[in-house]
Amino acid sequence: MQFLYFFLGAVVVGMVAGMIPLINMLVGIVLAVIGFGVGIRRFHDINVTGWAAVVFLVPFIGLLAALYLCWKHGDAGDNQYGSAPDPHRPILKAILNS
Repeated sequence: MQFLYFFLGAVVVGMVAGMIPLINMLVGIVLAVIGFGVGIRRFHDINVTGWAAVVFLVPFIGLLAALYLCWKHGDAGDNQYGSAPDPHRPILKAILNS
């Protein structure tokens, strides 16, 4: 859910920031850096190496990969990247990843 919330929030923030050119560029850079981190954690959640986040750099394929990650269920149990996230966390904790 954290990835879906980030993805939707990034779209909204990007649309609002798109109205001012300089702010748009700065917001885009910040969202790209944060997006890679969120994407890497999401790939680890489905037991795929974090290097797969490089696919986000390919224009159309990156969008399809992001949409896929929004609806793909994570591993039910532990995997090689750690334990499964607690499904009973409140939404705010999921967003802040605490």
